[in-house]
Amino acid sequence: MQNYGIMNYLIVWKDEHTPYILSCTENFLDITLTATIIDEFEKISTTFNYKSNEFTKFTFHKNNKTFGWLIVSKDQNSKLSLIEYKSINDLIGVIGEILIENERLYDIKQEALKIESLSYDEYISYEYLNMVQNFHKDFSFFLHDNVLQNILALKKLTESIETDHIETKKLILESFDTLNEVFRNKISELYPSTIENAPLSRSIQFLCDKLNDKQDAVFINFNCSHDLQLEKEIKFHIYRIIQELIVNALKHSHATEIIITLIQTEFSIESVIQDNGIGFDHNEIRLRGFENHHFGLLSINQEVNSLNGKMTVLPVIPHGTKFTIVLPITMEERRL
Repeated sequence: MQNYGIMNYLIVWKDEHTPYILSCTENFLDITLTATIIDEFEKISTTFNYKSNEFTKFTFHKNNKTFGWLIVSKDQNSKLSLIEYKSINDLIGVIGEILIENERLYDIKQEALKIESLSYDEYISYEYLNMVQNFHKDFSFFLHDNVLQNILALKKLTESIETDHIETKKLILESFDTLNEVFRNKISELYPSTIENAPLSRSIQFLCDKLNDKQDAVFINFNCSHDLQLEKEIKFHIYRIIQELIVNALKHSHATEIIITLIQTEFSIESVIQDNGIGFDHNEIRLRGFENHHFGLLSINQEVNSLNGKMTVLPVIPHGTKFTIVLPITMEERRL
């Protein structure tokens, strides 16, 4: 920075969840990354105003995704020349690549440390959960990148064919549209795109809205007081568990309302799924666990156990069922 006569600078980096200050000079020590400040950063502009001073803004980005910003200024009587601006802008690309690679290496190191600390049984559970998540993710990508693209290509080919059989052509095109919708819904069920970047609450709300739109016999109500900041791995498993319990209630409970509540505390995240349906034999579950015909519940219970969590099932008075799933959250997730 000294080569360009930079007196003040601020480097803000965006991880998967929240922007944070990577480095700064004394002029920015009291800055707070409020929503208003972040909105200013995200504006398509090369300037940033702070405390009645104008600074030059550079953006770290890769593949159309923004990773952070560099805010700089020279002394009060001079600004960056066009040559200096272009030179720093070129450096930003190199610096951004280095920071992204360092972040990736840090994640790999943390993953390795996590695996080293596991017992054999914990490692087996860890591998099982990774296998489940990777299968859902890989299969959803396969459907999108191969099957869905082939369907769209066949539809375009059919549209270009000239034929006297108008009704037959129309029926084929309608079938392609139906297949397109079916596969897109299945992709969303397997691994919703919002899991990667959006808060868990947004993914659950989208799921509830979609299921409410598909049917009107049961109203699904979702409650979450604030966005939950979690690693994408735990987000996926919580989403999958809630999805499975909602679908199970829709199929078997004969309920008219399902209520989902998410609560995050300092050490855990609690998911409550409650319906006002006919319920089932809770004494049998108390005595024999999730055996016999409750294979879906058995699978969920195994997944919860693999996450070192606990699932309880209780009857609701006068009728209905209440599932409560409590999962511990890691130190890294508490800092998000």
